[in-house]
Amino acid sequence: MASISEEFGYIIGALKKKIMLISGIVIAGMLLSFSLLADPILLRIKQDLLPEGAVLIYISPVEVIMLKLKIALLTGIILATPVMCYYVYKALKERFGIRNPMKKSHLIILLSSAISLFITGISYAYFLMLPLVLNYLNYMSACQQQRELLQPGLSTSLHFSSS
Repeated sequence: MASISEEFGYIIGALKKKIMLISGIVIAGMLLSFSLLADPILLRIKQDLLPEGAVLIYISPVEVIMLKLKIALLTGIILATPVMCYYVYKALKERFGIRNPMKKSHLIILLSSAISLFITGISYAYFLMLPLVLNYLNYMSACQQQRELLQPGLSTSLHFSSS
């Protein structure tokens, strides 16, 4: 009987090409989105979500670069997700000997409903909840500044200013 470390080594060896492909997709997606998509996405977010009279500020120049890298990383992961799901499905199918797990029509209905619910959730958060929360935070910030209860401090993330 093989030990756990031998089995783990076999699994890692079998996954090496798949991990390299997924990593390549993530890196390619990051490079493309960092150079092409990060600035338009930031501009769109600023136009859509910034409350009236609020100004987007940053404390250090590194924050903007890190925000662009986070957007690029998220884009790369989103692009690699279908490949990861395919490999997981293929491994589970081989491991458990599933010949026909579900009909293609059922699979299409399941995937389309999952994608539409995902897009609905993102739209709800972006178009309804985020503007409400940001307007509330901007209002509370203005109230606190008028009362002078809180003193402004330094931080390492993007902030909203109502000046």
